[in-house]
Amino acid sequence: MVCGFTIDPVLREVGITPTEPNVPVKVKPTSLLKAFKLCVERAHGHHFPFALGEKFVFEQYGEFEAFISSCTTIREILELAGWVRELLAPWMTLQLDEFGAEAHLRVVMNVSDEEAAQMGHVREVVLAAIHTVMCRATRGARWLLSVRMAMPEPAHHQRFSEHFGVPVFFNEGADALVMDRRWLDMP
Repeated sequence: MVCGFTIDPVLREVGITPTEPNVPVKVKPTSLLKAFKLCVERAHGHHFPFALGEKFVFEQYGEFEAFISSCTTIREILELAGWVRELLAPWMTLQLDEFGAEAHLRVVMNVSDEEAAQMGHVREVVLAAIHTVMCRATRGARWLLSVRMAMPEPAHHQRFSEHFGVPVFFNEGADALVMDRRWLDMP
């Protein structure tokens, strides 16, 4: 609704239909890609991937909420990535790389190169959702240093820096949130 349309008709249009409210739906990459393209086209006023990532209801999954509440560090929270993969998108992984004072949390799509190139919006949603969880966990502290995107710089590139509040670099080797490594183990 934030983007001026309802998502249920779009999901039905591409064949994504949840069977029961409490049962997660595993979605094929091609179906998700089609749905996101339609949503981006129909969005008004907001960039759909950021709106979805920001408003994603982890609370719908009681296990996620309980797990996040019980974690004492961001490193522990990142274990949630494995659950997300199992429950929502088995073809996607999050990889934590640590380099000196930086930690890079990369979104990796385990699909063909052609499909991966087309899944920019999916990666945007994932990065926005992770950003939301991290901001919640750090109570809004300035943990994020920059964002790296593998895609070419889009026409709406300013929305990226506005959303994340840090410099965003395009044409990078990976899609990643770059943070100060110290945040991983801070209480």
